[in-house]
Amino acid sequence: MIRSYKIIGSHASRAVGSSLDLRPPLTAGWSIEYLRSRLPLADETRLFAVRKRQLLCYDAATGAELWSVDLRRQGAELHALWRDQLVFSTEARRVRVVAAESGEQTAEYRLPRPETPIVIDDRLIALASNSLYAADLRDGRLVWQTPLSIESGVTVACLYSASPTHVIVALSNGTVEGYSLESGKRVWRTRLSLPTSPNGEAPGEPTGWSFVFEDVVLLRLWSAWALALSIETGEIVWRHQFPRSISDAQLYGDRYYVCTTGPTYHVLEASTGRTVLETPLLDVPAKLQKLPVDALFPILVSETHVFGGVDPGIVVAFGRETGRYVWHCQPKSAGPFQRQTYFMSVDRRLYYAEMSGKLHCMEETGPA
Repeated sequence: MIRSYKIIGSHASRAVGSSLDLRPPLTAGWSIEYLRSRLPLADETRLFAVRKRQLLCYDAATGAELWSVDLRRQGAELHALWRDQLVFSTEARRVRVVAAESGEQTAEYRLPRPETPIVIDDRLIALASNSLYAADLRDGRLVWQTPLSIESGVTVACLYSASPTHVIVALSNGTVEGYSLESGKRVWRTRLSLPTSPNGEAPGEPTGWSFVFEDVVLLRLWSAWALALSIETGEIVWRHQFPRSISDAQLYGDRYYVCTTGPTYHVLEASTGRTVLETPLLDVPAKLQKLPVDALFPILVSETHVFGGVDPGIVVAFGRETGRYVWHCQPKSAGPFQRQTYFMSVDRRLYYAEMSGKLHCMEETGPA
């Protein structure tokens, strides 16, 4: 089965399928320009992006444009694919829904301008002016809106989609709060009081992506901590301090795959935090060793390999079980990766965006 990686809001969880069979070598396919401040989305056959005040749909295999929508001189932020429809918001405080097949508008709602929104079932969950709200995408009805009790100088670091029952909000002071998806009421609050790092720095705010495994949510703290919280109670189930800063991490199956600066590769049991593997990347060719390779970002885990980004614009693959180098490629005209970059994979193809404002497709060339 295909695993399709999608972003739901700029700080929300990665939504994943059941398995991903992607193996190197890959060859550079097509590239398109897009508005680099607006992250694209993909499903099994199409890719959606914002470029020059237009919402565009491309064929995922060929890069051919399928349809476009004029945004009337407004910017747009893509949020989610929902019931074969594309949900996005504009600068005019409008949440719009269009058919993924044609771009034809099916709904438009006036709601508080959503910040870091996520979609869970039929609800749009978003931040707006230090409050958290839920709206029904079927009719635009505001289901609930809850003010956030935030101390002076503290900001919302992340909004996470944790489960079908809870929404998790992470604050910049290391506090994480759980809210009922049904009522919007806060049901728990956890202050992440953790020891200082080996270099004397205190753990920072939650960052990166969250992942759900059974009844826990996996979080990262800047810069070298990972931990699991109970979704129901907010209790810390396990915590793990890495020797160096985390560059990226991903849940796959029952394992949590982490790359830290060095670069070093770590594999943890998602349920316990126990270390299964910790190794520097092995057998890296001399050509790559000449580059200032200190971190891999972003990463994507498949059934057999881990793919990582190395500046300037190089995609590297190494064995998932061993950490041994396998392959690398730099598409022509590829620029450096940006901090909002992520890898998507659909039907044996790899997609990623970079700082020059281009979106690249790489295709599998090895045996199926």
